[in-house]
Amino acid sequence: MSERKILQRLMMPLAVRTALPPFGNTSIMLLKDSSIASTITVAELTRAGQLLAVSTFQNMTVYTLIALLYLAMSLPLTLAVHQLERRMARR
Repeated sequence: MSERKILQRLMMPLAVRTALPPFGNTSIMLLKDSSIASTITVAELTRAGQLLAVSTFQNMTVYTLIALLYLAMSLPLTLAVHQLERRMARR
């Protein structure tokens, strides 16, 4: 086999399989900390929830909604990375 075929068929799948979990974690962290999500950051959303909970006395409802918003932001990327990991594990 040529060097290119060895790289393509042996080394790259192993490298991708090894690097995929840390890459997924970093991608999710970047999503949460990126400038796109900066309009709805963790601190701002939590602070708004605190203010709403104090004024309505519905702490459980408010904090449950905040948790669901965090989940909605990170779940699609988490599922995509999980599918990639499963696909790479089959090879």
